[in-house]
This record gives sequence, structure tokens and C-alpha cells, in this order.
Amino acid sequence: MSNRYRGKRKHNFYLNDSRKKLKFCLDIGLQGFLCTCNNREKDCVREAYNILNDYGDKLFGEENVDDEYVIENDAEIEDELEREVKSLKKSTKSGERRFQVVESGANCCVFIKAKIPDPVKLAATIMEDVASTKTQKTRYLIRLLPVEVTCKAYMDSIKKAADSLFDKYFKCEPTTFAIVYNKRNNDNLLRDEVIQSLAVLVEDKNILHKVDLRQARLTVVVEVIKSICCLSVVPDFFKYCKYNLMQLSKDDDSANGNADKTPASGATEKENEEKLCKSTEESRSAELSDKNCETVTDISKAGDNVAPDDSVPVIQKT
Repeated sequence: MSNRYRGKRKHNFYLNDSRKKLKFCLDIGLQGFLCTCNNREKDCVREAYNILNDYGDKLFGEENVDDEYVIENDAEIEDELEREVKSLKKSTKSGERRFQVVESGANCCVFIKAKIPDPVKLAATIMEDVASTKTQKTRYLIRLLPVEVTCKAYMDSIKKAADSLFDKYFKCEPTTFAIVYNKRNNDNLLRDEVIQSLAVLVEDKNILHKVDLRQARLTVVVEVIKSICCLSVVPDFFKYCKYNLMQLSKDDDSANGNADKTPASGATEKENEEKLCKSTEESRSAELSDKNCETVTDISKAGDNVAPDDSVPVIQKT
């Protein structure tokens, strides 16, 4: 090799490309929707766009975008994620699209970033309509969970984000609540610690709030994916089949009767509620006296065959 080629620095094209892709990955400070599916992620994205745009136009008005961004139901999609990355480079009349898919970091899980006033309101409207009409609106999109805030998946960050979010929902008259925790590709967080800490924060807003594991009026949904935690407080989570569009479109007996078919499930859940309330009180005292407190764990499984969705907290003494 001649001297003139020695010491030349090679261009790192891969580094530049990776930096660009980071813009389209799940990160902190986002709101939107977490969508689950069974392997067909491209079709899930297409259905998510269709249903979100349909109801979003009704609630928040139509979005001003170029015609080339409209996704047809029967359109052939070779690579939806790649197409969306390219579309972001082009300008729209509003500056940025209302709904935009980003990499979630987990299989069978899609995150749709949203630029709307209230993702919870939009998701609740969709669930209410599907529950009343019993019309199956999606084939590949299974669950549609609204996400109000994303933060780092560390206990301090989660408590800080949750404390601010809970001011909106729990500084009010006494109501019922539950906590749902699920994680993907993360082994750093302890389920017990997350649920117990959030339960204490809810009680701090109003000590008269009560736990209801079957028909909670408000449910704190915690979804952890790698190093990012997605938080939201959704209404009627169990009433609307954990925001499972497939299950919700079925008849009332099959959609709402799953919990009742479990032998002695009512007695078990009632006992767990009492234990959770007791554990919350003891954990508050433990924080003041630096003693060990009871731990909370979550043992139920979701029924959408996509990823575990543990949703029924129960107390287990250490």
C-alpha cells in the first residue's frame, strides 16, 4: 500500500445511519399507543393507522396531510417501517404527522407516536364503540393501549413521571383503582417494588382511594420495554377486556365472563384487595421507620397470546 493511502480515516457510514435511525426509536418524552399483534407487525401498523385516523378525525378534526401519506386498506405494503422513515423526511402541511410508527424494541409490539391532545380519550372512544357495536374492526391489531408519558425504566424516573401524571387523575373524590405491570426485554426492575411504589403514590393523592381488581374505575398501566417505561391511567380497563379489540368485539358472555368462570375467583380477588390495602398502609409506615414492608406482586396473565400481561396484584410476604 502506498504512503498516500496510509493513515487515511475511513468514512463511518454505518454510524451516521444508526444516528438517523435513533430518531425513530421509542424514547422518553413521547405519548401515543402501544399495539400488540401476532407476528404480522406490518399489517398491525396499517390497521392501527386506519383505526386511529378514523376516530382521530372525528374527535380532533381532520389532519392536513399530502395525499401520498394516505394508507389504503387494500394497499400492498412491502416494508411499512422503512416507508414511514422515508416519509418523515418529506414535509407535510402540519409539519409532522399525527400518528407515526417508531421502533419499540420488542417483537409483536408496535409503538405509534401521537401528536394529539389526549390519547386516552381516543382509545376509550374506540373501545366504547367496539363494545357497543360488537364489530370487529381489526384482524391483526389485538390490543391498543394508550401511553401518556414515557420515561427511563428506573425506579426514580418512574416515580417522578407517575407522581406528575397521578395529579391529573387521583387528586379527586375517592375512586377505585388497580395497577397493571408488564415488561419486555428488561430484567432490572422488580415487579414488587414498582407496583408497591405506585400504590403509595396513588394513596398520597387521596388516602380514600380503594383497590378494585375486577372493575376498577381507573387502572394504572405500566409497560416496560428495554430501558423505556410507558405509563398511562386508563378508565374501565377490565370492563373493556384490557383494551383487547379482538376480545371486545365478541359477545358479552365470552368477553366479560372469563373472570367469573374461574372457580372461587371472586373470593380470591376480594381477599387480595384487602391484602393490597393493608400492604399499602404498612409500606407507608415502613418508609418513615426504614423497616421492611410487604411486597406486592402481580400474577394474572393476559389472554391475547402475544406477551404476558400481568394485571391482578396480590400480596406476598417476604
